[in-house]
Amino acid sequence: MKKNIKDILFIFITIGLLFLLSIYILVKPVNEKSVEENRFLTSFRNLKESSFLDGSFQKIVEDSYTDQFPKRSYLVSIKKKIDDVSKNMVLPKMTELTLNRVSGQTINRLGNTSYMINMIIEATDINKERFKNRALEINDLQTRHPNVDIFVYVPTQAHETSLFDKDSGITAGAPELWQIFEDNIKVPFKRFDLNSFDLYKQAYYKSDHHPTHIGSDIFYNEIMNLIDSNIETLKPISTDCHVGKTFYGTFGSRTGFIYEPDEFCVYHYDVVPYDVYLKGELAPDYTYRKDFESFDPKSDNAEHPYYYNIAYKVYDSSEFEHYDSLMIFDTKRPDLDNILVIGDSYSSSVIDLIASHYNKTFRMLPYNEVIFNGKMFDYDNFIIDNDIDVVLFMYTAENYYYVDEWADRYEQTRILPNGGNK
Repeated sequence: MKKNIKDILFIFITIGLLFLLSIYILVKPVNEKSVEENRFLTSFRNLKESSFLDGSFQKIVEDSYTDQFPKRSYLVSIKKKIDDVSKNMVLPKMTELTLNRVSGQTINRLGNTSYMINMIIEATDINKERFKNRALEINDLQTRHPNVDIFVYVPTQAHETSLFDKDSGITAGAPELWQIFEDNIKVPFKRFDLNSFDLYKQAYYKSDHHPTHIGSDIFYNEIMNLIDSNIETLKPISTDCHVGKTFYGTFGSRTGFIYEPDEFCVYHYDVVPYDVYLKGELAPDYTYRKDFESFDPKSDNAEHPYYYNIAYKVYDSSEFEHYDSLMIFDTKRPDLDNILVIGDSYSSSVIDLIASHYNKTFRMLPYNEVIFNGKMFDYDNFIIDNDIDVVLFMYTAENYYYVDEWADRYEQTRILPNGGNK
């Protein structure tokens, strides 16, 4: 009899706890995304009338309990730390140049350090073809616009080098791909010579794929030297590291914030005053680095603020309209040239510096022209309509070949005559 009472009591307590948990999950704010797992989370909001008909009702309910469980983010991070410790206990001794694949992610940790990089690029036949085609497309653009000076600068990343070949027993494919590109390109071309791990640690964050303030300054100086070796570049006048050693970048979030963060710093320069135009309209209060000097990390709603996008202000008035495809810097000096910079997020940390050397600087993110405006960027008409004198291609290797389940970055950045319009 006592055993039956205990069993009944246990059942009621279990049901009660599940009921309270259900109420809590229903009334609490929904966690939309797990940054630790880089995926969207399921909630009861996903339930629809069709869920009862297509058999997905039970799975959605089960996933909602799992994904919306209290303190889930903290528990996921703990699990990742345990998995990481367990994995390293059975792995052979590694150097800092040994690629250590992060479980469940398409990134590598460097040995047992906190440095992380993207997956090594492979020299597949399709990648070889794409690198060659991109060079030929740029050559054709130069042929169509002989009075425009076109340049190509590549901010080389670690996974494009052979730094890890010996210690990891691999042969990196990117050096071969870039050789194919160099053999075919006919305009001035330069890659950042990332030739040592020490230089990598200066130029890049360990927890993020973007360059540090030092790396950005190197890129800026190499770009201007490529365009005109006689140009006198701006020099940093101060360094701002006021947010401290609290920066978890894109790699940090994808690994559950279990490795040590970076110190985030920004160089400040005496840039030439400019007006900024977004979506064709003057943005009178829009500035770049000055916003970061007074930025209070506690004012950001994010648990781990993404300082790169805050320091180099790439956001529009709406947080979800970031990376507007076209941004214009106007220094109002019509005696100088106009430059079109074809970039990606790497251009954000140098674009205002480049703008100091030109009358108007047009920063175009061609893939966002496809994503947000549904069309390929029309290089030819843009160059003519805006009296462009210089074109600079300054984006990462991913724009030359990369494709995943979200998009084909190579296709989005094609350089087609008249934007592919006949």
